[in-house]
Amino acid sequence: MSAVRPADLAPDLRQGIRRARLDGRPVVVKRDPGAAAEAAGLRWLAVPGGPPVPEVLAAEADWLVLDEVPAGSPSREHAAEFGRRLAALHAAGAPAFGAPPPGGAVEARIGRTAMRNVPGDSWPEWFAEHRIQAYVERADLPERRAHPSRPPGCTATCGPATSCGRRPGCG
Repeated sequence: MSAVRPADLAPDLRQGIRRARLDGRPVVVKRDPGAAAEAAGLRWLAVPGGPPVPEVLAAEADWLVLDEVPAGSPSREHAAEFGRRLAALHAAGAPAFGAPPPGGAVEARIGRTAMRNVPGDSWPEWFAEHRIQAYVERADLPERRAHPSRPPGCTATCGPATSCGRRPGCG
């Protein structure tokens, strides 16, 4: 395979995703500020016996070139196979809930939403605080607007009418 220069595959791509061909092979070119974190995460998820994960062919600053994962047709057999592969991925383990991937950043994104990859002791609490709450903050829900005393960036998992005590002024 030739040396991959993402900008050569999609020179006019400002942000987003584009399909392209590299040495006759279908690839996906992404331009996004979270490309480095995504590359680290994809490399970490590619475990032997795990689910199909696109191979990272190149990653530069805000560029990413990935193998295109072929589409499939759903079936019971495929679902069972995916379940076995997902179990293999989970069996590979991580140092803690929320730990960043090796070489990955603590500050990351899922889509356009900022997320933090920080270790935690309890899955439900970690997931609520570091994943769900980020979407709640971004959604600007009526409950959030009704309680403006909660400081911007507060990621504590308290209800809108209670004070969690985990962040100054949260409540």
